[in-house]
Amino acid sequence: MNKKIHLLKRSNGSTIQQILFALLIFFIFVGIVLFIIEFPETQIGKKIIKPINNKKPNLNTKYQCLTTPDGKIPIKVIIINPKNAVCYQYPDVNSAKIITVDFLNFYFLFNKEKSKSGVQFFKIGADPYSSLTIGWLKNEDTILWNNRQAFRPLNLDKRKPIYAWKNPDDIGDLSKADFKEITQNTIENINEKPFLLLSSKDSNYKFVIDWELKSDINIKGVDIGWTKLDNIPIEIVYYIRKHELENKIEKLNKRISDIIHDKYSDNPMIKLFSDNFETIFGKGIDFENKGLGFFHELVKHIPKVPEFINKHPDEIKKDIVNLKYKLSQMKNFLENKENWNDKGGSWIPDTILPGN
Repeated sequence: MNKKIHLLKRSNGSTIQQILFALLIFFIFVGIVLFIIEFPETQIGKKIIKPINNKKPNLNTKYQCLTTPDGKIPIKVIIINPKNAVCYQYPDVNSAKIITVDFLNFYFLFNKEKSKSGVQFFKIGADPYSSLTIGWLKNEDTILWNNRQAFRPLNLDKRKPIYAWKNPDDIGDLSKADFKEITQNTIENINEKPFLLLSSKDSNYKFVIDWELKSDINIKGVDIGWTKLDNIPIEIVYYIRKHELENKIEKLNKRISDIIHDKYSDNPMIKLFSDNFETIFGKGIDFENKGLGFFHELVKHIPKVPEFINKHPDEIKKDIVNLKYKLSQMKNFLENKENWNDKGGSWIPDTILPGN
């Protein structure tokens, strides 16, 4: 009897020890978990403890870069230095050179700051949703360009030349014109590439001018001017990369299939409008869970409003023949090697956009 009681007490004590030991292990485990959460990437010995994050990125997070006043469009800069531009570690030309960025490349604007010598610098990054940045560019190497729209004048021999003014109040007064599009003149525009459209107001257009001053020594430069485009035949174009167009062709093919098979739950027209606006503005705009009203709010940021904006979605949706034709035009444009520069970029005509 005493033996049984002794054994019972011993067994009971062992159980308590096991429970205490289990609790100790549990609290140690909890402590490790909390430590990992607090310090996501911690080195222990030669191993790295790093939790796996299977969550999808939240596309509805606020832009980390600078935006237009209404917060709808992340502000971008485009490199206008044909010799490419140096990106510095700090807003100072004497700081370390990080990388050289290519002509006509786009970046998002995160900050503006002047150096001690008065040079304006722009802090750039590749992702508008991330606070990670690349470095600082000199203002003179870039232009703030929120869209990717440009225009190319047509039929120079059959129309009047384009005049441009630095002061929009002087538009129409030829005696105050700062630039004239003409082949035999002291100042002439370089027409190999289109003029970048920056904004518009009361049918006047603000654009980027490449000019050349012909004298004993040719001087080239970039300036910003205003003009009217009334009664002047022009072609609206958008800068696009080859891989972007390949992606858009794939998307349009799916949009057409969804419309034909009545997959309204996928909102094919909303997605088609998103694809078009991405062509106009470039990547970075948050289109997630947006309706048609959102697109009409973006229109005020487009210098030259595309034709499809003024069409009802049902009108575009019913014209499957036209959408298929646009698809074939995009494919032909993609396959024509002469359309692409050595950087894999090109200016795609506005008329190719679905719905136009």
